[in-house]
Amino acid sequence: AGDVRAVYTETDLRMHALILEAGHNELLTRLTSTLAVALEAGREVTTRIRSGPSSSVPLHAEVVRAIVAGEPGPAQRAMHALIAYATEDMAAVLDEDTRA
Repeated sequence: AGDVRAVYTETDLRMHALILEAGHNELLTRLTSTLAVALEAGREVTTRIRSGPSSSVPLHAEVVRAIVAGEPGPAQRAMHALIAYATEDMAAVLDEDTRA
């Protein structure tokens, strides 16, 4: 299970870095390493949910599909859905931790 989480986290971080680079926004590109720290910390939490990584793959795929198709509106909506999903996962794990 640990190896799958590590591969998922590495792949997720790379995807987000590529998205930031593809935006050709110098500020965001410079923030990539800072954002990666936050994303990695988030993945440490969200990958504790058994279905977390596998359930989020279709959401990631939709973000990538919309970007590749040059559809900024759908890409933004897909990214917002992905963020909402991750936020729910984090809240569930953190709530579970406070009950333990």
